[in-house]
Amino acid sequence: MTSQDITFKRYNSIRKRAFNNYIEIRLFYFFQRAIANPDVNDITQLIIEPGLYDLYASCYQLTSVEKVQEGQSLTIGELDKLYTNWYNNHPPELRSLQQHFENNCFLSIERFVEIYNSTERKCHYCNITEEKIRRLKKENKIKTKRFITRGKTLEVDRINPFQPYEEGNLVLCCYWCNNAKTDEFSEEEFKKIGKVMEEIWNERLRNEEADQK
Repeated sequence: MTSQDITFKRYNSIRKRAFNNYIEIRLFYFFQRAIANPDVNDITQLIIEPGLYDLYASCYQLTSVEKVQEGQSLTIGELDKLYTNWYNNHPPELRSLQQHFENNCFLSIERFVEIYNSTERKCHYCNITEEKIRRLKKENKIKTKRFITRGKTLEVDRINPFQPYEEGNLVLCCYWCNNAKTDEFSEEEFKKIGKVMEEIWNERLRNEEADQK
């Protein structure tokens, strides 16, 4: 796979996730207000307040019988049914919203390539580079079983996982940091963890250099 292929793969992957985030949080807003079939224009024109991201994120910690704290107090099970019904009954609207999103609300492929290729090729959190990853792999100092699919190249992470996939909230990071940070840690918190991970990577590299002598 060429570097261009990898870049396009990264772009398409985050664009898909970004659209899912875009549509689901907007539907969440309307569902919470007892509007089961919002108009497409209302969806596209909705301005998301920061607090809505926090409320939406909190739903992932609730069971199907627990209620969302605000709005019309839907249970998570009821909310899931509203999502399912909307997706099943509105494929034309979904396509229209996706087109609007890609044309107006997401980085163009050209801008993404510019950012991706001009950013220093090191992890935002632990500072490991793709060159160091190749060295570690060559000396069998990479342990993950997933290396065939993830790890060889840097991935794209949202600094704040509850905010949109947009310029200023995207950084390059390694698979290990991306996998460990999840949605739990803030940028500042995980950079502390990243320092420890950096020490471990450097120790493995020092051992590799010592083995070669």
